[in-house]
Amino acid sequence: MNRQHMMWAMQKRCEVLYVQEPEGWGQSIPPRDESVAIPRLDRRSENLAVLRLPKLLASRSVSGAWNQTVSSFKARLIRRYAQKTHATATVAYVWQPELWHYVRALRPTVSVYHLFDLVDYYYQESYKNHPVRAAFEAACREADIVLAGTSAQASYIPRSDVEILPNAVPLDWYNDSAVEPPDLALIPRPRVGYVGSINRKLDLGWLEAISSRPKLHLVLVGPLGELSPEQMKRLGRIRDRPNVHYLGPKPAREVPLYTCHLDVGLLCYRRSTHMEFASPLKLYEYCAARIRIVAAPLTALLQEDQIKTFVTFAEEPESAAQAVEDLAMAGSNTHALEQRRFAEENSWDVRAEKLTQLIIKRLSTR
Repeated sequence: MNRQHMMWAMQKRCEVLYVQEPEGWGQSIPPRDESVAIPRLDRRSENLAVLRLPKLLASRSVSGAWNQTVSSFKARLIRRYAQKTHATATVAYVWQPELWHYVRALRPTVSVYHLFDLVDYYYQESYKNHPVRAAFEAACREADIVLAGTSAQASYIPRSDVEILPNAVPLDWYNDSAVEPPDLALIPRPRVGYVGSINRKLDLGWLEAISSRPKLHLVLVGPLGELSPEQMKRLGRIRDRPNVHYLGPKPAREVPLYTCHLDVGLLCYRRSTHMEFASPLKLYEYCAARIRIVAAPLTALLQEDQIKTFVTFAEEPESAAQAVEDLAMAGSNTHALEQRRFAEENSWDVRAEKLTQLIIKRLSTR
């Protein structure tokens, strides 16, 4: 959801066109199963429109003559839209380097590349000749503004002017009036939960250790993502335990209702290069919900000095389970106000304002 939240925050400051790839790059607005036969423009607010493209215009690769032709056509559609808004400047904001051909075809006034996730293609030696690597290097080299989610990610970008713009939280979605969902209300406290996609980035050992403690109720909210057959079997055994409650995926606007009514939130990620350097969205969401947090000691988290007073780090599953149980039984959360202030300092509106100022600064040099 981070792309959509950023675009919604930006539309308070400028006209925004969100281009939806027909086969989806990340999550989409609207859901990816809604297809169109011809390009269509959906206006979502006075300053936000979504350009939906048919499958015929899908970006099927990061190179090749067909892709260049499609990119040029899509760029003409975008320029035509920009002309209707009488825009004096065009800013291209791209998250996936695979779509950098958009920027080349569009020829914007200012180009922005935002590295949100560090994946193997971008840095591993075995992928040095892969077209995605070439696209990543081109985006880092050619963009007017380059952003990274964390300083650890920025270290992989061969530029000295990288700006840090982490994930954030839609603050207005998290408030004291959050109504407890009926399916969650049936689960006894203390509730320990993970809210998000359940996929191979999670350390299932944490879930096993926590669910082995009968005083705790483990709540899992989110879709089942990419898991190996063995991981699926392991997760199935965890879900069979009487104090484990899998509530499935929920609409984005309902997710905060579940988060706000947990006692402890988990950042139970496996130690990998991707997760070590990532900016965990859940950190900001748990803080906005003012619930206690137990986290794996990821590099990017350990670099956040401000969170060390209200995030408990645990190296191993058993130590995590003990930390969770201690916090769950500790009574009221004495760091709730501190967490909320942290969330306020890291809202999507704050991120959008920083990006806006970077763009204005760049425009002033043109």
